Amino acid sequence: MMEIAHADMIETEALAEQAAARHYLYQLLARVFAEEPDDALREALSSPLTAQAWRCLVEAGAVEKCGELDSDLRRSDLAAALSRPEYTRLFLGPGVLPVPPWESAHTAGSRGLFSRDTLSVRKFYASFGYRVQGYPRVSEDFLATELYFVAALCREELHALSEGDDAAVTRARGARQRFLREHVGRWIGTFSVRLSAQEPSSAYAVLAQVASTLVQGDGSRAENALQ
Repeated sequence: MMEIAHADMIETEALAEQAAARHYLYQLLARVFAEEPDDALREALSSPLTAQAWRCLVEAGAVEKCGELDSDLRRSDLAAALSRPEYTRLFLGPGVLPVPPWESAHTAGSRGLFSRDTLSVRKFYASFGYRVQGYPRVSEDFLATELYFVAALCREELHALSEGDDAAVTRARGARQRFLREHVGRWIGTFSVRLSAQEPSSAYAVLAQVASTLVQGDGSRAENALQ
């Protein structure tokens, strides 16, 4: 019995470490697309903590093709290449954005906001007690907002693990798996490919690929864990 309890504790600690790594990385990548870059963001991207979090998920089998992306994350020149003018041009405008960072632009075939997909995302947030700041004027299917929501679900899972609340752990994991499958996982790959095609030399294209790899790998891992 003591050996079983010890094994359970080790497994719980490993799951908690993975949840913490996911929370950190999703939140960091959300910041990349949510706001103009500053020194704090550049420092975080190139920090050992970021490399450690990515390595944690690599070792857990949560992401694939990790080596090259891990190197990109830790490259100081990548972080230094992030600029406010480029962020404004790519994600704010004025004018038509090269690759719109909204779910509805890639799943509904329209660049218009507040589509049926947007409302579906809004309902998903609300079902778990979340509401976007600026509601109802802000489009909830913005890439950064969706990544922040996944980070919040990872935080809920981490808290549930620390409390030993198995039901809450299952709820948070299930919500993450559903959201990755039904929303951000449906379009982030397309967004990444299109951004790389339009802006091949952009640091944001590299980070979109990193975010896509995390989402796709995490989605597959979460789905397998729930089967």
